This record gives sequence, C-alpha cells and structure tokens, in this order.
Amino acid sequence: MIEMMLERKDRRHELAEEVVNSDLPLVLYGSGDIAERAFGFLKGHGVAVQGVCVTDDYYRPHAEFHGMKVVPLSGLSRIGLKKFNVLLAFTMADSLLTRRFKTILDSGCVDRIFVLDAACTYDEPPARLDITYEYVLSHRDGFDETYFMLADQRSREAMVAFLNVRITHDCKYLLNCLSGEHYFPKDVISPAPWRVDANETFVDCGAYAGDTIIDFARETGRRWRHVFAFEPDAGNAAALRKTVSDKGFENVTVMPDAKIYFRLHGCSSYEHVLYAM
Repeated sequence: MIEMMLERKDRRHELAEEVVNSDLPLVLYGSGDIAERAFGFLKGHGVAVQGVCVTDDYYRPHAEFHGMKVVPLSGLSRIGLKKFNVLLAFTMADSLLTRRFKTILDSGCVDRIFVLDAACTYDEPPARLDITYEYVLSHRDGFDETYFMLADQRSREAMVAFLNVRITHDCKYLLNCLSGEHYFPKDVISPAPWRVDANETFVDCGAYAGDTIIDFARETGRRWRHVFAFEPDAGNAAALRKTVSDKGFENVTVMPDAKIYFRLHGCSSYEHVLYAM
C-alpha cells in the first residue's frame, strides 16, 4: 500500500498561509462547531471573516454567526461582495459535496475555494490523529494488513485517500471518493457475496438523525437482523429516535452513550474516533 501514497508533506501551514495572505475577502461555508473552530483559527491569524453561508437545507431566516447574517448557498450575492474566497468549514463526509462545489463555482463571484481537513487543522494543540508519512512507513505492516483486508478496490482507494488527507491536511484527495451513492454504492454492495439482504446486522457509527439508516432500509427493503446506531450528540440522538419511530423501523437500538465508550478508549472527541474507525 505504501507505494500508492502520493504525499509526504504536511501542507496545513502552507494552506493556512494561502488563506491568510489572499487579498480577497473570505466567506465561511458553514455555521456549526467546525465553523466556530475555523473562525477562531482565522481570527488568531488576523483574518476577518466577511460573510457566512450555509446549504439551503440548513438555512434559517434571521440566523446570525458572530454578528453576521447567514445566507443560503443559492443566495451568495446577498453577502454584497463582488469577488471573494470561500473556506469550507464543515465535516467533509458529505455525499452532496461535489454538487455543492459546483453551485459555489457557478455563482461567478467565488475566486477560490479553500478546503482544509476539519478534524485536525483547527485544533490547538494539534489533534492526536495527526499522521505523518514517516508514521505510516514505520507501521507499514499494520497498514498493509488493513488495506488487504478491505474487500473492494473502492474501499482501498478511499483508505489511501484518507491517509493522504491526514498527512497533508488537504482534502482534495477525498473528492474523487465521493459519489451520489456515498453510503451504499451499487458496485460494492450488489455483487455476490457482498449483496445486502435481510440477514444483515448494521452498525452505524455516527448515526446522526438516521439518514444512513433510511438509505440502508431502501437497500434491504426495510428488512434486517438488527441495527445498532451510535450517536453521542443528544440533539442528534433525539432526532434519530424520532426518525426510527416515524419510519416504523424495527430492531433498531440507539446508543447515545457512545461518547463514554470512545473516551474510555483514550479519544477526546467523537469526530476523531469516526476517522479512526
């Protein structure tokens, strides 16, 4: 696997300097926890955020972020800037990401989009999941073993892309791994012997509000042996239970105490464990 690694250099500070040194105004794409961390990171480097936008689905009228009105992605012109850069400040694992990129670029007012690795880039001190090329090389046997345990080529490519992102903190490698069928791509789950059926036990690590389970139900015809849904965020867990109830899903166990499990295993944040898994 090591022969497939494309990167050896941490580009975090290089990318951050590009953001800091740009002459154009900067707009944040996102208004959640990662956006808060990004805002603090930028402020610490003397960069003023001059606008905030979110996906249309998450837009709420009158919403504000540090005194700035939040605008929907479809209404970027409301920010009042002729030309600006955008910093993506949300979790990268999103099946709609490629479509959102196209929407941003088609607006005509965006010069450049900065994409930094949200899990580690904004942490001070750096998150414990910083991975270097030297670390991968020194643990080569373990990484190779994991790589060859993966059953399909797409998963293997995703693992290499993930490691390149962790080394460089540049998320461009993940973009080629995203598709409209982000959770259950047909070329992976349809061929025998991997075809999903009513005998599946599905473990959803980071179940959010149940979106993945809905997709899983579509693939299995709402039949499975059991679904274990880990979701430590109280608000998300409540929405998850509502989804399970409203959809009439059976044999689903919601496990909101997953954060305790993660911490017992030496991890300080739920987000990092998802990446580790």
